[in-house]
Amino acid sequence: RMKSASSSTTRFVIFAASSYQRVGKVVVFGFSTAGALSLLQKMMWNMRDQADTRLDGDGKKDQPFIVLMNLVGPIVPKEDTFSKHCITAEGFRKDMLCVWNLARKDKQKIEKLVLLVNSPGGSPVQSAQIARQIRMFRKAFPHIKVVAYVADICASGGYFIASQCDEIVCDESSLIGNVGVISMKLGYHGLLQKAGIESRTMAAGKNKVMGNPFEERRQRDVDFEQHLLDALHTTFKKTVIEGRGDKLKRTRAKEKMRQIFGELEEGVDGLLDGTIYAGAEAVEVGLADRIGYWGEDFKDRRIITATHSKTPWILQKLGFTSSFFPPFFMSPAEILQQQPAMIQHGVSPPSNHFENINTPSIPPSVAFTS
Repeated sequence: RMKSASSSTTRFVIFAASSYQRVGKVVVFGFSTAGALSLLQKMMWNMRDQADTRLDGDGKKDQPFIVLMNLVGPIVPKEDTFSKHCITAEGFRKDMLCVWNLARKDKQKIEKLVLLVNSPGGSPVQSAQIARQIRMFRKAFPHIKVVAYVADICASGGYFIASQCDEIVCDESSLIGNVGVISMKLGYHGLLQKAGIESRTMAAGKNKVMGNPFEERRQRDVDFEQHLLDALHTTFKKTVIEGRGDKLKRTRAKEKMRQIFGELEEGVDGLLDGTIYAGAEAVEVGLADRIGYWGEDFKDRRIITATHSKTPWILQKLGFTSSFFPPFFMSPAEILQQQPAMIQHGVSPPSNHFENINTPSIPPSVAFTS
């Protein structure tokens, strides 16, 4: 019996050891494969930057043409690999680089640069960088008119960008404006107290922890955050005023506010106070220039689109699209970078807008929104 038990134990140990070796080989192979895929991805992404911006169009090359650029979705710090519907300053720069090269060529004549805008807003920094690129282009090529055509919505950060164009054209039902800032947060202090949970956050620096949601709200935190919101709003208003200038009809906007609210409160002007208008009213108060549709305005013109792809260049050649990539093509650091910035432009569109847009699931703490 002792001998039988000993042989059984021996067989079990041998089986366990061999199984461990097989599992170890699988784990090592898995990690090696993941590392190789990650390295391959980085190589392909570096190569993509050299050849992913392109022009699509037809017609004779010696004829003047219209260049179209799409600005669709939320304005975010980094492109979402799995969604086509987002706007970044870097992506816009890649598209504009192609347009700049065309504009410098003698044989290529750009009649207009048309931005097809359909954005609820997003990052203030990204919005400002895109707006700056538009101003630079207009200054370098004053003979090329830059026109923003609005689809469903051009609000907040989206309007920040559109206001720097020569002209804003919209549909009668487009939502336009929303020049304002809002802070949306939740406080959990009372809930934690009921659960018997105590916050033990510590910090060095008097203002290091401001607005801690797990502690009772302090008035100094409220005052400081309001100061921050006012500073952002001042920059926003200044940019819109510089872009639109005398086109803004302040008197008419105040009249409309009085029709809606009666006596106006301090700070309400109907233009730069966060008000959002439907297209026809936006034209009436000077936030937009006219009602129109780019397809009708340029139906007899040669049209070229400037765009860049989020799909690595090598895989484009193999016929793959951005929807092909599984999650292991992104590192944890890259996934974290997909989260929205702490301070963002943005407006929450009605449920029938942007049904296919992969908007961030975590709401920003401070937003330019309605």
